[in-house]
Amino acid sequence: MTASSLPTATPEAMGRAASYLLGQQHPDGYWRGDFDTGVSATVPDVLLRCHLGIEEPTALGRSAATIRDGQQPSGCWPLYAAGPGDLGLTAAAYVALRIAGDPPTAPHLQRAAEWVRAHGGIEKAGHTLAGCWLAAGGLVPWTDVPGLPVELVLQPAWSPLSISRLAPGGRVLLVALAVVRALRPTRPVGLSVDELRARTTPAQGVRRRGRSAVEQLVSPTLARSARLSALRLRAVSRARQWLRDRQDEDGSFGGTWLQTITAAMALRCSDDPTDRDAADRAVAGLARFTVEDGPYRRVEESTSPVWDTAFAVRALTRWQAVAGGAGLAGPVGRATGWLLAQQCLGPGDWAVSGRAEPGGWAFQFANSVYPDVDDTAAVLLALDAAWWAGTPGPAGEAGAIPVALRRAVQWTIAGQDRDGGWAAWEPYRWVLPGGRRLERMALLERPSVDVTAHAVEALARVEALPAAQPLPAAQAQQLTAVGLPGGSRRARGAAGSTSAAVARGIGFLRRTQDPAGCWTGRWACCRLYGTAAAMIALATASPTGRDAALARAEAWLLSCQNPDGGWGERLESFESDTFIGGPSTVTQTAWALAGLCAMPMSDPKALVAGAAYLVQRQSVDGTWTDPAPCWVFVRGQIYYRPSLLPTILALDALAAVAARLRQPGS
Repeated sequence: MTASSLPTATPEAMGRAASYLLGQQHPDGYWRGDFDTGVSATVPDVLLRCHLGIEEPTALGRSAATIRDGQQPSGCWPLYAAGPGDLGLTAAAYVALRIAGDPPTAPHLQRAAEWVRAHGGIEKAGHTLAGCWLAAGGLVPWTDVPGLPVELVLQPAWSPLSISRLAPGGRVLLVALAVVRALRPTRPVGLSVDELRARTTPAQGVRRRGRSAVEQLVSPTLARSARLSALRLRAVSRARQWLRDRQDEDGSFGGTWLQTITAAMALRCSDDPTDRDAADRAVAGLARFTVEDGPYRRVEESTSPVWDTAFAVRALTRWQAVAGGAGLAGPVGRATGWLLAQQCLGPGDWAVSGRAEPGGWAFQFANSVYPDVDDTAAVLLALDAAWWAGTPGPAGEAGAIPVALRRAVQWTIAGQDRDGGWAAWEPYRWVLPGGRRLERMALLERPSVDVTAHAVEALARVEALPAAQPLPAAQAQQLTAVGLPGGSRRARGAAGSTSAAVARGIGFLRRTQDPAGCWTGRWACCRLYGTAAAMIALATASPTGRDAALARAEAWLLSCQNPDGGWGERLESFESDTFIGGPSTVTQTAWALAGLCAMPMSDPKALVAGAAYLVQRQSVDGTWTDPAPCWVFVRGQIYYRPSLLPTILALDALAAVAARLRQPGS
């Protein structure tokens, strides 16, 4: 088959998508789509704003409209569309609507109350993260709320119990919750919710659910010392200082709504003017996560401009390569200029893991303390694509790309784990028992297939791009000046440390392949995502070879293709030992096509069928959408559905298929 085998509408579909994306670019150069997390942030936003005394009646009414729309016919609220009901979220949503003025006799609240009672009642909901929101309103005891003893912040960095050994992505949340649990600030909501109680008495001797593995480990020592008020007050003071040191310029914490509003709670229940000022700035920073949409108001857990922009640059430059023509120098140049300005060059928690110099990127507009490997790899690949497309940035900034590449490469390599993989933020440093349980609670993060694959792909492309033409002399000199090889694109042999890091990463990927041929990803669903990422990484690092691991992966991926030509996987796959397929989605089809296009000899019929699926589902305005989320923010708690990524990934996949079918032998 050749490129002529593609649906005849493919070039037009790509052109419409590219035009739409170019029209969505912000004047500053970035792209940012919606970050739809359902009502998982809107619900607690109502409760915690009520606790802080900052809710406005008009905004409350619009938030309530959003929450009502998210209720399922059974009466519950799920964490994601078409997912199972979540007890904590449903109980909190009920309370939020009561705060908004909905009477308990309203049919929708009666259904919700019946569902909550049938699943253990509000007393059981207190053992989840939602317990913090409910306890702040005086609805469940603070003793039921899970968390860590605040005294952990007094542990030095070398201690096995140091807070620096826990997951960086939620470290601010853990410290803020520890302060809140220690002080137990309560502002009663003035409601009776007895109708949510199951009225059952827990059996004697049953361990309280929600008690973390860390609490069990420290209970013989810190749990007893927690009763010493002087020690507790000292720990609270240290924790507040720890939080203030990690507040971003816009007032937010960790780039997320949940960490920001929880830190505001921890800092506001203080008489210290410095803490109160930091709390006020945190409250002001919440505006970044709020979306007003006519009669609706929703809260997004985070923002994703760096991720969206990096992928948009790659998709547009790939489209330009197959469609021909010019016109992208301005948009791509502005995008790369914006990305360069977002590189995190200040201090951060990553330094604890041994990294000597800054150089990473974060997911959000403001999260300078916690750059991550995944976004850094995405930006590396975007800058690399822009460099070779001849659009390296605005005038006077082209020379900045090699410097940024060097910093990012060194920062990424320094974050590699001992087993050869990469976690999103820092190497795994937990040495005590209970690690697996802490991982399930999102308190720890081990290296993952998808992050490792992205790091391997980025390092391999930056150091040894599989192409033949020589670099322009000026670009070669710029690369050489900062320690990156120059010369021809293929002859740019990787520096020793980089090639060794890539080799260790490849070893990690080979060891983690499932016997069936797939890999399981961490930050999106799940086996389709992990398999496609690993295939691309292995093919990029060994562009001329075809080994057994890739052959097994290709066979597995082809076996999962749906009759309509697309691919789909349910979020339930995360909790299963095997692949759970589902209806085809745009995003998952794009992942699968990208993985197959990386193969030296992929099945052209499967590529054509997948491309046809995408073309047939494009909207008239050039966009694609997915009905449900397939991305993970906090596993088991927060899933999100980005509005812009399906269009970006579909354009990239169609361009990749078109380029693949043009190659000899296709």
